[in-house]
Amino acid sequence: MEIAKGATSGGFQKLENLDLSMNHKITEEGYRHFFQALDNLPSLQVLNICRQIPDSIQVQATTVKALSQCVSRLPRLTRLEMLSWLLDKEDMKVINAVKERHPQSERLTVFWKWIVPFSSVIQK
Repeated sequence: MEIAKGATSGGFQKLENLDLSMNHKITEEGYRHFFQALDNLPSLQVLNICRQIPDSIQVQATTVKALSQCVSRLPRLTRLEMLSWLLDKEDMKVINAVKERHPQSERLTVFWKWIVPFSSVIQK
């Protein structure tokens, strides 16, 4: 939340890359509040909120909505990295709708699926 408060006050106007990927203690509620508060980052191009596979996070629709509103307030965002966020089809519809309306819609890439060098099917 300190980052969100600093951004709101104008302290991070030139920040281009915000990487929260190593902070796996952030709860879903913490992310929701963070997304609701994050504002005033006109230069941000990369937002990384990835988690490790064992720390995957199942999110509610309210958190996805807060994330989508946050993304819409980041006019230069070109990469949203959110690996290990367990999203369903409805969540992706919301994110894709925001992506289509985003000022960087042609360049904005959302990474949310792990790509593994082996089959994800485990057989006994």
